[in-house]
Amino acid sequence: MGTGTLPSVGHGLDGASVHPVSALRFVPLGADYSELIEHWFEDDSTVRFVGGLDWLASTLRFERPDDTQPVDGRDPVAHHAWLALSREQPVALVDVLGYNDGSASMKMTVAPARRKLGLGKAVLQAVWRLPEMADVTEVFGYVDPSHHAAVRLAEAAGFVA
Repeated sequence: MGTGTLPSVGHGLDGASVHPVSALRFVPLGADYSELIEHWFEDDSTVRFVGGLDWLASTLRFERPDDTQPVDGRDPVAHHAWLALSREQPVALVDVLGYNDGSASMKMTVAPARRKLGLGKAVLQAVWRLPEMADVTEVFGYVDPSHHAAVRLAEAAGFVA
């Protein structure tokens, strides 16, 4: 998938969700939380489409945007890695790198045991409401075309190829 331009109001999703957005709480990912989700990165689908424990470790080590090279002329200015919690249990990991032009790249994974419950859509709805995302006008990322659920989610969120 390519980029999705966020509408001036809202986040590009219709608001319908199996999982209520209000039930989600986002906390910064830290070593204490990463131990709770390490097993997600043993799941074949997570490893195939997101990455293994090495990706989780690199997300934890990433401290400053200036450690990252520009992407297509965009300079990194902010990095956020959040764990989405529902009923105080981790349900998704969201990794966002913000750039100087108002764009951001995003990577997300939902807990393997919690997939197909509407959580991906709920997390996307909720993440746009975070204060750290207030200045983001465009989000881009990559979705493997063979990951059909992720393609449907990205399309529903308004992302285009």
